[in-house]
Amino acid sequence: SMGSGGIVCVDESHLGWAEEVFGPAAKTSRDEIFTPIKTGRMAELIKPEGLTLFGAFPRFAVSQNSLINIGPPGGYTVKVVDREGADSIDEREKWRYAIQLDPAATARPTMLAAIAEHEGQVVGVCGVSADSPYMWQLGVDVAPDHQGRGIAAALTFAAANAALEAGKLPYYGTSSSNVPSMRTALTAGFKPTWVEVLSRPSS
Repeated sequence: SMGSGGIVCVDESHLGWAEEVFGPAAKTSRDEIFTPIKTGRMAELIKPEGLTLFGAFPRFAVSQNSLINIGPPGGYTVKVVDREGADSIDEREKWRYAIQLDPAATARPTMLAAIAEHEGQVVGVCGVSADSPYMWQLGVDVAPDHQGRGIAAALTFAAANAALEAGKLPYYGTSSSNVPSMRTALTAGFKPTWVEVLSRPSS
């Protein structure tokens, strides 16, 4: 939903139950799309397909006009690296929200990253993945001992600015319960743009 309505995407074989849950007869309003009744029904319907429902996820986008220039706090530096530099970041598992763990993966490659350092150590990463030819998604990780100092916002600015310079629309996704992450997006000038739920193969 982008605020004025909702879009439901399914393949043809699932059109029947999508219409049952969301179609005109169901009289589903914008504010009902993500209620537990509706999402619970969706979760039940996709479970036999080996799928699990995730969300709702608020998404934020930014333009050059709304992006807010935020520098790192004292004692920290932020640099932007290209795809090769992102793929060579040490201890990738520490930055699982920011960096594609498998550099060989081609579905959502990390195209660039902003890296925060303190006393020669990497303490935060904001990776930018190519989710589509036109929109790149930001993901941020800051080491626990360095959180709460504005590092995430500085990383978000640097990464978003680099994505805009590359001619892409940067967007920021988080979970509806992660209020600190939403604050980071807003601090850097991102605006609430849409909300979604999605299905993924069950693990």
